[in-house]
Amino acid sequence: MADEPATKPDLETAIAVTFRQSEDRMKKFSRDLQTEVLRAIYENAESGNRRMTALERSDIGLTERFAALENRVLGIEKRLNLPLGAAA
Repeated sequence: MADEPATKPDLETAIAVTFRQSEDRMKKFSRDLQTEVLRAIYENAESGNRRMTALERSDIGLTERFAALENRVLGIEKRLNLPLGAAA
């Protein structure tokens, strides 16, 4: 049987099997690629969230410092009996 020439149905079957196998490999490749892209997007988003949290903490620190400075200036203005905002 191995020495017999392939028939048209044999070739059609072989082509169909090869096509299905190729299609399955392409689907797997597509899913793997999609997973990698999504993983990269999520990692980027997490990194952005960490940076935003750090910036917000820094902003809170600056706001607290400005509030402390404003309180100090107000205290000095009170001691010098200056009208509010006259130092500005």
